[in-house]
Amino acid sequence: MVHYERKRFGLTIYFTKEQTEDLADSASAVAIVAAAIPDSTASKVVAASAGIIALLAQRAKRKGQGLGPSWIGLGVAPTPFFFEEPPKTARAL
Repeated sequence: MVHYERKRFGLTIYFTKEQTEDLADSASAVAIVAAAIPDSTASKVVAASAGIIALLAQRAKRKGQGLGPSWIGLGVAPTPFFFEEPPKTARAL
């Protein structure tokens, strides 16, 4: 189950270890399939984004941890971090 924390200016999502493994595999596949997008700019943006997510998820997977991206405000890139267990204050989604 995905957990999350909503703060005054941001949102943090906590993926479990199993979800992080699935995310790593899925994001890698998306990065490969992105080559089929006809618009070259869009395909590069999708491939790069999925590749970064896959890289971070693979790193968390190797450490045996979950991935927790945190957004501060709208339109700002998420800040990833790794964790063992979601905090007690996180709510189930």
